[in-house]
Amino acid sequence: MKKIVFIILLKTIYSCSKIVVISSIDEYGYSITRENLNEFRNSSKINSKTIRGAQFSKEFRKIKRYLRNGNEDLIPSGIYFYAFINKSDTIYTDPNMTYWRYKGKTILYKSTIINNEQLMTFNSKMTYLWYSPLKQNS
Repeated sequence: MKKIVFIILLKTIYSCSKIVVISSIDEYGYSITRENLNEFRNSSKINSKTIRGAQFSKEFRKIKRYLRNGNEDLIPSGIYFYAFINKSDTIYTDPNMTYWRYKGKTILYKSTIINNEQLMTFNSKMTYLWYSPLKQNS
Protein backbone atom coordinates (compact mmCIF):
# COMPACT_ATOMS: atom_id res chain seq x y z
CA MET A 1 0.00 0.00 0.00
CA LYS A 2 2.81 2.41 0.89
CA LYS A 3 4.46 1.64 -2.43
CA ILE A 4 1.30 2.57 -4.36
CA VAL A 5 0.92 5.84 -2.44
CA PHE A 6 4.58 6.65 -3.09
CA ILE A 7 4.21 5.96 -6.83
CA ILE A 8 1.09 8.14 -7.04
CA LEU A 9 2.82 10.94 -5.14
CA LEU A 10 5.92 10.70 -7.32
CA LYS A 11 3.85 10.72 -10.49
CA THR A 12 1.89 13.75 -9.28
CA ILE A 13 5.06 15.69 -8.47
CA TYR A 14 6.66 14.71 -11.78
CA SER A 15 3.62 15.67 -13.85
CA CYS A 16 3.29 19.02 -12.08
CA SER A 17 6.80 20.02 -13.07
CA LYS A 18 6.11 19.70 -16.81
CA ILE A 19 6.01 22.87 -18.91
CA VAL A 20 5.53 22.95 -22.66
CA VAL A 21 7.44 25.74 -24.36
CA ILE A 22 6.19 26.83 -27.76
CA SER A 23 8.22 29.26 -29.82
CA SER A 24 7.15 30.92 -33.02
CA ILE A 25 9.20 30.44 -36.15
CA ASP A 26 10.35 33.91 -37.09
CA GLU A 27 10.14 33.86 -40.89
CA TYR A 28 9.71 36.72 -43.30
CA GLY A 29 8.98 39.27 -40.59
CA TYR A 30 5.83 37.48 -39.39
CA SER A 31 4.98 38.28 -35.76
CA ILE A 32 2.47 36.98 -33.24
CA THR A 33 0.68 39.79 -31.41
CA ARG A 34 -2.20 39.85 -28.94
CA GLU A 35 -4.61 39.96 -31.90
CA ASN A 36 -3.38 36.64 -33.28
CA LEU A 37 -2.24 34.61 -30.26
CA ASN A 38 -4.07 31.65 -31.78
CA GLU A 39 -1.15 31.39 -34.24
CA PHE A 40 0.65 29.49 -31.47
CA ARG A 41 -1.73 26.68 -32.51
CA ASN A 42 -0.54 26.73 -36.13
CA SER A 43 1.92 23.84 -36.32
CA SER A 44 3.61 25.26 -39.42
CA LYS A 45 4.58 28.41 -37.51
CA ILE A 46 5.75 27.00 -34.18
CA ASN A 47 8.24 24.70 -32.49
CA SER A 48 7.44 23.00 -29.21
CA LYS A 49 9.40 21.33 -26.48
CA THR A 50 8.47 19.88 -23.11
CA ILE A 51 10.77 20.81 -20.27
CA ARG A 52 10.64 19.31 -16.82
CA GLY A 53 11.94 20.70 -13.61
CA ALA A 54 10.63 21.93 -10.33
CA GLN A 55 12.49 25.24 -10.69
CA PHE A 56 10.76 26.01 -14.00
CA SER A 57 7.38 25.05 -12.57
CA LYS A 58 7.92 27.18 -9.48
CA GLU A 59 8.98 30.18 -11.59
CA PHE A 60 5.95 29.70 -13.88
CA ARG A 61 3.64 29.86 -10.84
CA LYS A 62 5.48 32.93 -9.53
CA ILE A 63 5.08 34.77 -12.85
CA LYS A 64 1.42 33.76 -13.01
CA ARG A 65 0.89 35.14 -9.48
CA TYR A 66 2.46 38.45 -10.50
CA LEU A 67 0.34 38.52 -13.65
CA ARG A 68 -2.91 38.21 -11.70
CA ASN A 69 -2.12 41.66 -10.30
CA GLY A 70 -0.70 42.95 -13.59
CA ASN A 71 -1.86 45.84 -15.70
CA GLU A 72 -4.47 45.61 -18.42
CA ASP A 73 -2.80 46.05 -21.82
CA LEU A 74 0.44 47.47 -20.45
CA ILE A 75 2.01 46.83 -23.85
CA PRO A 76 -0.91 46.70 -26.31
CA SER A 77 1.15 46.23 -29.46
CA GLY A 78 3.62 43.68 -28.11
CA ILE A 79 5.09 40.84 -30.13
CA TYR A 80 5.03 37.40 -28.53
CA PHE A 81 7.59 34.74 -29.33
CA TYR A 82 7.09 32.15 -26.57
CA ALA A 83 4.06 30.49 -25.02
CA PHE A 84 4.60 28.55 -21.79
CA ILE A 85 1.95 25.98 -20.93
CA ASN A 86 1.52 24.34 -17.56
CA LYS A 87 -1.64 22.26 -17.29
CA SER A 88 -4.39 24.51 -18.70
CA ASP A 89 -2.58 27.82 -18.14
CA THR A 90 -0.71 29.62 -20.90
CA ILE A 91 1.64 32.55 -20.40
CA TYR A 92 2.99 34.47 -23.39
CA THR A 93 6.23 36.41 -23.53
CA ASP A 94 8.25 38.52 -25.94
CA PRO A 95 11.52 37.36 -27.58
CA ASN A 96 13.58 38.93 -24.77
CA MET A 97 11.34 37.53 -22.04
CA THR A 98 10.87 40.89 -20.38
CA TYR A 99 7.11 41.33 -20.66
CA TRP A 100 4.62 38.57 -19.94
CA ARG A 101 0.91 38.20 -20.72
CA TYR A 102 -1.77 36.07 -19.09
CA LYS A 103 -5.53 36.50 -19.54
CA GLY A 104 -5.27 40.09 -20.72
CA LYS A 105 -2.88 41.16 -17.95
CA THR A 106 0.71 42.19 -18.64
CA ILE A 107 3.76 42.66 -16.43
CA LEU A 108 7.38 43.63 -16.93
CA TYR A 109 9.54 40.99 -15.28
CA LYS A 110 13.02 39.59 -15.87
CA SER A 111 13.29 36.00 -14.67
CA THR A 112 16.61 34.46 -13.67
CA ILE A 113 15.19 30.97 -14.27
CA ILE A 114 12.99 31.25 -17.35
CA ASN A 115 15.15 33.27 -19.73
CA ASN A 116 16.81 33.08 -23.13
CA GLU A 117 20.05 31.66 -21.76
CA GLN A 118 18.23 28.79 -20.06
CA LEU A 119 16.05 28.10 -23.09
CA MET A 120 18.94 28.11 -25.56
CA THR A 121 19.80 24.61 -24.40
CA PHE A 122 16.21 23.58 -25.12
CA ASN A 123 15.84 25.48 -28.42
CA SER A 124 18.46 23.36 -30.11
CA LYS A 125 16.39 20.31 -29.18
CA MET A 126 12.97 21.73 -30.08
CA THR A 127 10.84 19.62 -32.35
CA TYR A 128 8.09 20.49 -34.80
CA LEU A 129 5.26 19.03 -32.78
CA TRP A 130 1.93 20.35 -31.65
CA TYR A 131 0.82 20.13 -28.06
CA SER A 132 -2.98 20.34 -27.96
CA PRO A 133 -3.79 21.85 -24.52
CA LEU A 134 -2.87 25.38 -25.62
CA LYS A 135 -5.63 27.51 -24.20
CA GLN A 136 -6.36 30.98 -25.54
CA ASN A 137 -5.69 33.50 -22.77
CA SER A 138 -5.98 36.86 -24.45
